[in-house]
Amino acid sequence: MEIYQAVVSKTGKAEIHCPSCGLVVSKTVEDLRKKYRVEFTCSCNNTFIAEIEFRGKSRKLVDLPGSYSVPPQTSETKQLPPNQTISENCRIIDISRQGIGILITDQQQLTEGSTIKLDFHLDNNGTTRIIQECKVKHVNNNCVGCQIEKGNLDLDLYLLD
Repeated sequence: MEIYQAVVSKTGKAEIHCPSCGLVVSKTVEDLRKKYRVEFTCSCNNTFIAEIEFRGKSRKLVDLPGSYSVPPQTSETKQLPPNQTISENCRIIDISRQGIGILITDQQQLTEGSTIKLDFHLDNNGTTRIIQECKVKHVNNNCVGCQIEKGNLDLDLYLLD
């Protein structure tokens, strides 16, 4: 069953669009009881799962190969030349204006509060290369949520698409 996203607005309501008929159902946060995935059956008898996004900024789900490194705390880190390939050790799974979600594929343990440097290419026309410092906000096994330290114009433009 495919999963569709719905974002909770500032008014505390989520608008859930039926992927089959396009009917919009509005639910309050109280109705959803802070559930992140809810199964809906529309009046057209289509059943689907809606993933409810409670954050102020919605995320763009992606599946991009990338790498991360833990920069030394005392010195500047060197960036790879633009044409050098990156050694993959993570997958970028979602991007928002304020954060990036990654799945790490190596055995390194990251800790909350540490800073990492992500290096990956977007799946846009120019396959724009992103090198971004982030702060680790949460770690759940190999799933890591990162906060973007300084804004990135290329990511902002990518999220507009």
